[in-house]
Amino acid sequence: MLLTLFCGIALSAQETTSEIQGQVIDDKGNTLHGATVTATHIPTGTHYITTTRKDGRYNLPNVRVGGPYEVRISFVGFQEQKQDSISLLLGQEFKADFTLTPAVTNLSEVVLTTSAGRIKFSATAIQAARKLSAVHKLKDYQQLIAHCRILPN
Repeated sequence: MLLTLFCGIALSAQETTSEIQGQVIDDKGNTLHGATVTATHIPTGTHYITTTRKDGRYNLPNVRVGGPYEVRISFVGFQEQKQDSISLLLGQEFKADFTLTPAVTNLSEVVLTTSAGRIKFSATAIQAARKLSAVHKLKDYQQLIAHCRILPN
């Protein structure tokens, strides 16, 4: 009799949530480590947030059943991607994979703030820095320095 009672209790414990999982890669097939994954339950505004692991994979466990959900992926230097109108079933492991493409951004200047002051790079300096990282020539380095200004705090 006692065994029947415990078996009945164990059988009544059921799963009440779902999971969203997937992998994030770039357009060349490389995994993206550290991308931000945000799933939003639209009716309640509840956010579930995580980041991708070294292999580009992510899991959002214990997500409320139902929907609709919107899943957004963001990563610095890439265009944000999303999937929407996602509805989850009880106990479902919903798979949402993403492929991010590089974002093209033109900067007019970049300002770095350090304990010694601020360093301002013009657009020309940014272009020179890109060239420097690709070529590593002293002439390019000198060109970069010529377009930098150190500003007082």
